[in-house]
Amino acid sequence: MLKFTIPPGTFGPGLSLANRGTIVVHPGTRAGENCRIHIGVTIGAALDPGAEGPRLGNNVYIGPGAAVVGAVTIADDVAVGAKAVVTRSITEPGTTVVGAPAVTINRNGSDQMIRATTIIRNRGRPHP
Repeated sequence: MLKFTIPPGTFGPGLSLANRGTIVVHPGTRAGENCRIHIGVTIGAALDPGAEGPRLGNNVYIGPGAAVVGAVTIADDVAVGAKAVVTRSITEPGTTVVGAPAVTINRNGSDQMIRATTIIRNRGRPHP
């Protein structure tokens, strides 16, 4: 069993799920291209299924156990660290956030994280 709930049309092309396991995405979520999501992630909004969910840009990395909650916006190339809790918009592209609540720790962005986790999963072979 895959144990994820991702409504159709919430993500653009290139969505990558790093592992099988619990991932829950609110139906009001809209995300761009090439997002990478790990196990234990929640992307949610209010209890009302018609509520606006988070807006994620292109190339967003969301680490294991992280939560993105509310009608927040996450810019392109943002990396959300493991177990981070995002409750406010991250408007600066290319940032890395960690913690609960999430705070910016650097401007390295998601490229390194998406590339590194893809290479590890492919046992050292770069992703085509």
